[in-house]
Amino acid sequence: MSKPGYSLEQRVYFEDTDATGVVYHSNYLCYMERARSEWLWAVGHSFDDCTQRNIAFAIHHASLDYLYPARLGDKLLITCNVDNYRRTSITFDQSVKNADNNDIVYCQGKIRLVCITLKGKPQPFPADFLEKLS
Repeated sequence: MSKPGYSLEQRVYFEDTDATGVVYHSNYLCYMERARSEWLWAVGHSFDDCTQRNIAFAIHHASLDYLYPARLGDKLLITCNVDNYRRTSITFDQSVKNADNNDIVYCQGKIRLVCITLKGKPQPFPADFLEKLS
């Protein structure tokens, strides 16, 4: 049930790399987080809006496959697509590819977020939020 998603481009900066000049593995999670944040804004929900509605999102599960090393200066295409959603969770298919050659996939993963209150208790997504996923 893949739903419309979001993508953004970003270059690999020195701060993203390890001593060998390749992207440090945990930075792929940061790239994916940026794409999910941009997706949230694109569907009309700012973080201020979420806070006012007493909702937040927590990562429940992350599974990544590292396929090819991205290097300093590479231009990345980071994608975020809704794979499926339930009452309290959304699973995203995400990838980090070479922006100039999409056949080069650096990393791909599945990230499951849960909807929680600002006090950390699970709660259903608001109905209007789920409508934007359809």
